[in-house]
Amino acid sequence: MYAALHFSCESGEVAGEDYGQAELLVLEAIRRSAESAGLPDGLAPCASWPDAVPGSRLTRGLAEWVRSCPRPLVLFFDEIDALWGKSLRSVLRQLRDGFTVSPEDFKSSETVVTL
Repeated sequence: MYAALHFSCESGEVAGEDYGQAELLVLEAIRRSAESAGLPDGLAPCASWPDAVPGSRLTRGLAEWVRSCPRPLVLFFDEIDALWGKSLRSVLRQLRDGFTVSPEDFKSSETVVTL
């Protein structure tokens, strides 16, 4: 069994090139979707995302969630093309870097962008 969550990155569009703000907006979208989906406390992300410097917030937050979740985590990033410039590059690079640097936390990751 998996813990799966679909969420939209669309709210991050307003951050423009401010990738630090875009990360926070994407993490907030994940939290809102987890709440809306009714994920039980044991499967949902922590009440607050860990502190991290801009450019690493998404990787750090997802790694912490993966460690605390008893099931493999599957995330569906929808509308990721709403992000652009530095914000899009930062999010995509963090996902890729999470797998490269910490394959135990990001056992399998794949990015699919549909335009």
